[in-house]
This record gives sequence, structure tokens and C-alpha cells, in this order.
Amino acid sequence: MYNDIKLEKGLYNLSGKSFLQALETLDPSENYSDSPLAKLDAYERQLKRFDIKVSGKDCDNVEKFFVSTESAVLFPEFIRRSLKKGFDNAILSSVIAAQSKCESNSYIGCVLDDSAA
Repeated sequence: MYNDIKLEKGLYNLSGKSFLQALETLDPSENYSDSPLAKLDAYERQLKRFDIKVSGKDCDNVEKFFVSTESAVLFPEFIRRSLKKGFDNAILSSVIAAQSKCESNSYIGCVLDDSAA
């Protein structure tokens, strides 16, 4: 059950898994197929567990994430989702020529220079 999961920052560092994938391993969404929580993913169930509202008229202040050390573990995923939502809703998607998917917290690009140096 989602109320019994021990949240710790190490969930962000599991090799080959994102934070959401690590949470889904601990609390699979298929366990909720016939419940009111069926439309929530593992992260959203954890927000519900700590009564953190991240959108809408009655959304909480950032401080709500830091009421406990376990709820604070959810904050980086909140930032990631907020940034992704901002990028997805921006005009940027109609201007870019290529996208690179990165399953890590860092990305090092390269630049090719074809000038005759």
C-alpha cells in the first residue's frame, strides 16, 4: 500500500531506473485498477499520502514538501514534472529541430565545428 513505502533519496540513484520507475516497483499501479486511485501514478499517490496539492486554486506552498524528510524526497520529482510541463506547453516544441532523450540527471552535449582551423 502506498502509505507504507519508505521514501529515501536513494530512490533517485537506482541504476537504470528513474524515480518514478523505482516508486512503481515498490507500489505498482496495477494494484489500484479497481480503486479511486486508479488514475494516479506512484508519485501522485505519494503526494496524496502527504496531502500535498501541487495545482489548482487550493495548492500548497513549497514548504509542505519539507514537513518531513520522507515528503522532501518528492520535491525533485515535482520540479522535474513542473519543468517538463512548462516545456511541453511552450512554443519551444514548434521551434526545435531535434530532441535528445536523457534518462539521467545530467546531459553533456557536443558541438561540431567545421571551420578550417
